[in-house]
This record gives sequence, structure tokens and C-alpha cells, in this order.
Amino acid sequence: MATMTANLSENTTPSAREEVSTVERNALHSRDGRIGVLSHAARTLLATLIIGVGIAPPVTLAIKMEPDPSAGMNATTITLTIVCLAAFCYGMWISVISTIKRLHDLDKSGWFYLICMVPVAGSLFYLYVSLKRADDGNNEYGKRTLPSSFEERVGYLGIVLLLLLTAVSLASYFK
Repeated sequence: MATMTANLSENTTPSAREEVSTVERNALHSRDGRIGVLSHAARTLLATLIIGVGIAPPVTLAIKMEPDPSAGMNATTITLTIVCLAAFCYGMWISVISTIKRLHDLDKSGWFYLICMVPVAGSLFYLYVSLKRADDGNNEYGKRTLPSSFEERVGYLGIVLLLLLTAVSLASYFK
């Protein structure tokens, strides 16, 4: 990647370099750049699916294979545990990176993510970060980016699912 950027900076115009840096900033794994509400919702839904799909089937398989927990761990159980941990870590990485980019969109440092770890206040802060519309224009973290059409559709789906989950949770809580 560094060689590509070095070659690009020597042989191209500033606008071409700007396009590459925009692509790098919008990468799923990079903490640089900004993303809007819908992109954040889409990436959070993706992270949730990765964690759910990566954990539920291996756990179900492990329970069916070894219903007695006192029997100890065999090689298959250890492998399934590693798969679960890998899926969880990868899903959390995507979630943390997308929240940091969302904070950048609100012109805040990524370190504000640590507030999300405070009970109750962290949940309220995460809700604020997830739904607050950013100002138009540039900030110190880059240009405002628009979601792709795919991210837009998945983002709306994520917001609808979040609202449904919230409604079901509140209904069962007050039942």
C-alpha cells in the first residue's frame, strides 16, 4: 500500500492522490476518515452478524457434540472455541473502528469511544453518536462521505432492527 501511494504521489495529480486517500479512509479496517449515520448503522449490523454467525453455530455444535461439560475439552471443542473468539474479536474490531469514524464525523477524537464503556452513560453516549447528524463540510478528520447505495439500504435496515429490538425489549421489561 505504501509503495502504491509513493508511486501515485510521484506520477499523478493532487486530485488522484486525494481519491486514493479517500478510498483508504473509507476502508472497513482503517480508523482514519469519517462515516455518517447510515454507514455506521450498516457496519454495526455487519459486526453483529459476524459475531452472531461466528459464535452461534460453533457453540450449538459444541453443545450437541459434548452435552456433558464435565467431560473436558477435546481438539474439536478447542477449535470451535478459537473460531468463536476470532469471530468475536473481528466483529468487535469492526464495531470499534466504525464508532471511531463516526466520532470523527462529529469532529470528536476517537478516544471519546472510552465513554461507551461506562455503564448507562456509555449506552446513552453510543445512542447519541449513532444518531446525531454531523455538520456538512470538512473537519480536521477529512471530508464528509456519503454512504454507498448498499450501505444506505443496510443502514436503514439496521436502524429499523434497532428500533424493533428496543420496542420488544421495553415491552418485555414493562410486562
